[in-house]
Amino acid sequence: MARDQRRGPLGPPPPRALLPRRETALAGLFLFAASYALYFQGATRHVPALDDQDYEAQGTGWGLLTSLSPELKTDRGTPYYFAHPPLVHFYVAASFAGWNRLDKLARYAKDETVEALYAEFRRDPELLPTRAANVFLAALTVALLGAWAARLSGKTWLGVLVAAAYGSNPEVFVRSSYGGYFAGDAFALLSLMLASSRADFALAGAFAALANHKLVFLPLALAAWRLREKREIHPALLGFMAGTALFWAWGLAIDARVFWIDHVRSHLLDRIAHDNPLGYGGYPDPAELWLQLSRHTGYLLLPLGAWALADGLRRGKERALLAPWAAWMLMTALAFTVIDWRQTKHLMPLLLPLFLAPARWASFGRDQLRATAAIMLALLAWNARAVAALCRDFAGFNVTPGW
Repeated sequence: MARDQRRGPLGPPPPRALLPRRETALAGLFLFAASYALYFQGATRHVPALDDQDYEAQGTGWGLLTSLSPELKTDRGTPYYFAHPPLVHFYVAASFAGWNRLDKLARYAKDETVEALYAEFRRDPELLPTRAANVFLAALTVALLGAWAARLSGKTWLGVLVAAAYGSNPEVFVRSSYGGYFAGDAFALLSLMLASSRADFALAGAFAALANHKLVFLPLALAAWRLREKREIHPALLGFMAGTALFWAWGLAIDARVFWIDHVRSHLLDRIAHDNPLGYGGYPDPAELWLQLSRHTGYLLLPLGAWALADGLRRGKERALLAPWAAWMLMTALAFTVIDWRQTKHLMPLLLPLFLAPARWASFGRDQLRATAAIMLALLAWNARAVAALCRDFAGFNVTPGW
């Protein structure tokens, strides 16, 4: 690794370094099983059907399976859903096929109004096939996060603790249990963070682009670091550009006008320009947005993650790993604080480096290890209480303006 750092590495230690010890593999299996059980309970018992997440995730399934087009009557007045790239929607469609529930998707092909379709969805939301893929991806993310945190800190028990604190966070719990984009986003980002070869980075970048266009900031950060060190384009950015080009070509081929209206104008240009023709409202101001994120992460995570990152950046040998994370975090924080439609869900990708940076910081000395362990234990206890309260009263957990 030292030789790679001198010549400007593409990224962090390779994934194969996660598996040299039996206890690391066992810890990963434990974390996967525990988080899968937690999110399965959330998906089937505690997180109610959500229009903005589950309806749109399953609603495109019939069109994707029959004509490879995301046919869906949206509340924006479009006959296709192009707000996000289609990867998550393909997963959900395949899940419905696997659960033999294709008849439930066929209802979206009926010539009915949007209101009627929403009403039918609320009567019979079919949550399990909608959420099954996300539960799996979210659990896999927790397991990989724990294995890598163990590698970064040199302590398997700390890796388990870090992953448990991440996986039990109330927003992670809810967003891993519904049919939205968070689970796929987190897995895509962690795949990019763990990649080592050019092919790995390119594939992970393309995967991220097809999962969510909002993930662009990590490929950009990696590219900026690579350009500084080697004066060449990072393969993660090339992969992301290729995935984006594929999504745009697909959407424009289906209906160029609707693609422009739904994706380019409504979900890119209008957000940047603070033009809200759809009338969505109730979003917090920047200060309240960050206060809410701090509350939902137990107040301690943001200062710990920022301190660990800053302290690590002062150490020259850590910069190859931490500098791209810092740039990614700054771009994400700035972009989703400034744009319209501010929600904590757009800041959720920050949780990965906010948990992993302290894991690396813990390897610097005994004091850092003790501080990290103590704060992770405190966060785990806070999470357990918050998730228990959320399960008793879902509506009582304040997320502005909604999930």
